[in-house]
Formats: sequence, structure tokens, C-alpha cells
Amino acid sequence: MNKIAAFFWRTRTGRILLVVGAAMGVAYGLRVALVDLPAMRAKEAARIGAATLEEMGERLADALDTAEDKPLDLPTLTEWYPANVPCAADAPLPMPREAVWDVLGLPADDSRTKFQYRFQKNGAGYEIRARRDSDCDGLYAVWLLSMSSSGVLGREVTAQNIQE
Repeated sequence: MNKIAAFFWRTRTGRILLVVGAAMGVAYGLRVALVDLPAMRAKEAARIGAATLEEMGERLADALDTAEDKPLDLPTLTEWYPANVPCAADAPLPMPREAVWDVLGLPADDSRTKFQYRFQKNGAGYEIRARRDSDCDGLYAVWLLSMSSSGVLGREVTAQNIQE
């Protein structure tokens, strides 16, 4: 056994240093698992949620532009689609589904999603929402995209916590 190993195994100071080092390693690992990783997941969900709604908004604007002479048959309000997404997981996009999801560009194959989506038409405007419970606390982060049928008056994607 070399002198360094002998110091850590045979002296009281060495054993204390080993215990303190191990405790610090465990504390750091817990911090990463309980604080840093959930924060990184929330940031990633925010980025993906906003980007997904932006893409849906572009597809809706394109569909509205090409359907000027015949209005699109869009629902007034949809239920959350898919109906259930386990927290911090993903779920399949089930079929059959409302045609609005094809207009907005959600895949129709065996794709999976980390979000639930809701579409609402109110007057000449549209709202598309995406929500997710990334940290399994029962509160959903919700991203909202608001549009006008005459074009995009201004897209606002915001994240908020709501309990439903």
C-alpha cells in the first residue's frame, strides 16, 4: 500500500477526510438530481413548447391564407389532446382526433408528445395552448399563442403555472 492510501486508511484524519469527501460527493449528486436536472428539464420544455406553438401558428396562418375563399372548419374549443400525458414523461398522439391537429401539423403516425394541446377559436382570433407538468407537482406550465384570422397581430408565447 502506498503512503497516500495508508494515510487515508490508517489515520483518523485520513478517515475523516474520506467521510467528508464522500458526503460532499453525495450532496453534490443530490443537488444535481433534485435541483439542477429539474431546472434543465423545465428550460428545455419551455424552449420546445414555445417552438412547437410557433410552428403551429405558422401552419395555421398558411392554412388561413390558402383558404380565403372558403373558410376553414375549425372547432370553437377542443379538449386537451392527448387527454392525458404522465408528468415528466411522454404519451402517444392517439387516433382518431379532430382535424384541427392535422391543420396545425401534429404528426398523425405513431408519434409521441411531451405536451397536451388545446385549440380555441373566439371571434376572429385563435389561441393555441400547450401544457406540461415537468416536475410532477400538479402545476402545469402553459404556453399560449394568440393569433388573428387576418394575420398575426402579435404572437405571445408565455409560460404560466396553473392547476387543473
